[in-house]
Amino acid sequence: MTHSNHLRAARHCRPLRQGSIVVLTALLLVVMLAFLAFSVDFGYIVVTESELQNAADAGATSGAKALPGGRKAAISAAKKWAAKNNAASSAVPMTDADVEIGSWDDQAASFKVIAASSSETPNAVRVTCRLTADRGNALKLFLAPLLGTSQANLTVYSIARMKSSRCGQIIGLNKMTMSGSSYTDSYRSQDGPYSAASARNNGHVCSNDNIAMSGSTAIRGNARPGPGKKVSSGSSVGVIGKVEPLIDKMVFPAADPGNASSINDNNSIPLSDLGKQPLNASGNFALSGGDGVSLPPGTYYFSKLTLSGGSTIRTDGPT
Repeated sequence: MTHSNHLRAARHCRPLRQGSIVVLTALLLVVMLAFLAFSVDFGYIVVTESELQNAADAGATSGAKALPGGRKAAISAAKKWAAKNNAASSAVPMTDADVEIGSWDDQAASFKVIAASSSETPNAVRVTCRLTADRGNALKLFLAPLLGTSQANLTVYSIARMKSSRCGQIIGLNKMTMSGSSYTDSYRSQDGPYSAASARNNGHVCSNDNIAMSGSTAIRGNARPGPGKKVSSGSSVGVIGKVEPLIDKMVFPAADPGNASSINDNNSIPLSDLGKQPLNASGNFALSGGDGVSLPPGTYYFSKLTLSGGSTIRTDGPT
C-alpha cells in the first residue's frame, strides 16, 4: 500500500513540472529575443553611424578646401560631397543649416561659428549629418519594435580646418617692416566706396621672415611670418586677427612683366589729386606726406614704389 501511494503522488506532480517548464521557456524566449534584437539592431546602428560619419568627414573636408572661394562655395561643396555618401542605403540628406562656417582655435581645441555679417576670416567648416525623428528620417530598426522601440536618432559631426602655406593681400617676400602709423585693412566693393569706419579685417600680411611692427602700426587681418619666425611687435595696436607662422616658405616664379614696361596705363595716374608728378623718368613712383592717389583699373609699371608719411594708393577694380 505504501509503494502504491508513492506512485500516485509521483503521477500527480508531473503536470506541475510541465507547467513550470512552459513558463521558463517563455521567459527565456523573451530574453533571447531581447539579445537578438540588441545584437541585430545595435550592429545596424553602429554601421549606419559610421556611414554618417564618413559623409560628415567628406563634407567638412570639401567645405574647408572651398573656403577660399567664399561662404557660398564652402557650403555648396560640403553639401555636395556629404550627400554623395549613403547611410542606411539612402543618400545622406543635407541642408544649408547642416554646414557651419567658423574658426578653429588650436590652443583651445574649439570651433566658433562666424556669422556671415562678421568681418572675421573663417578657417574651418563644421558639418553635421542627422537621421532624427524631428526630420522624419530616424533610423528604422528591425526587431527592437517588438520590445517597444521602433527607431533610433543618430547625429554626428565633423570639423575640418583650412590650413594653407599661402596668404594673400600683402606679401613681403623677404621681409616685412611696418612703422609709424601705417596699417592694413580691407573693404567689400559691394558695400560702396572704401571707408575707414566700415573697413574690414581681411588685410592679411605674409612674409618668409619676421614681421616687424612698431609705433602705432596695425594689421587688421591675420599675420603669417615665415616658418619658425614671429611677429616682433613693438606696436601699440598690433595684429587684429590671428598670428600663425607659415608651414612652408612662399616660393613664386620670377616675375615676367611681359610688355608692361612699354604698354601700360601710367599716363592714367590722376596727378590732379596731388598737384605734382609722383612718377619720375626712371620709373620710380613715390608718395609721401599724406599724399593719396586713386588708380583707375589698369596695368601700371614702376621700377620702384615708395610710400611714406601716411600716403595711400587705392584701386577700385582689377589692377
